[in-house]
Amino acid sequence: MTIDPISLPEKLAVSIRLAHEFATDIATAGSGFEHRNARYGASRRHYVLDTGPRPISEIQELLVFFEARRGRHQGFLLRDFMDFHSGLGDAPQAGDQKLHVPNDLAGQGILQLVKRYGDDGPVRRIFKPQREGFMLAEAGRALREGRDFVLYPDSGYVQLLAHNSHVPSLTAGFYFSVPVRFDADRVEVTRLDGNMAQIAPLPLVELKIPETPPARLQG
Repeated sequence: MTIDPISLPEKLAVSIRLAHEFATDIATAGSGFEHRNARYGASRRHYVLDTGPRPISEIQELLVFFEARRGRHQGFLLRDFMDFHSGLGDAPQAGDQKLHVPNDLAGQGILQLVKRYGDDGPVRRIFKPQREGFMLAEAGRALREGRDFVLYPDSGYVQLLAHNSHVPSLTAGFYFSVPVRFDADRVEVTRLDGNMAQIAPLPLVELKIPETPPARLQG
């Protein structure tokens, strides 16, 4: 799966509609009782980019971005205007989220960033954290990247360098992007009066990424 490490320019993403989607299979017996199976552990985001009337130069910039991704072929990053950091409010805090220990990496000091939605809600893997503003703490004590841990922003994994760290007391605060792709191979442009144009609403869909630890870890 190819995901370009580039974000859709925010000036082109001013007007976006968002939908959260689960996939639930429901089998209903003749008695009316249901058996329900959730195929998604966490919802999948769908977006619709609606530029509205914009200067032709900005529409050209979006067309270049679309061409470079080859329509649906290559993924890219998007800042979700409703959900772009580890907590609630205006900015993340170091105690926002506990880290997840993948079963096959237990005891190796390799952790996965996640975001939990409520005490009993889904756990969302975070694969594209931003290094800027990232915080890791142990029982409230700030840890330092390069001395205590390594962050892998291309996969959302954290490797502990201080082997005496107590994993259950580790928490993180972070910003993150959503890996998406265009959900269309065709884009339509309408020229308006003057130096203005408009692109027809363009769908985007969140990409689900396999949980694969980084190939190269610090020794």
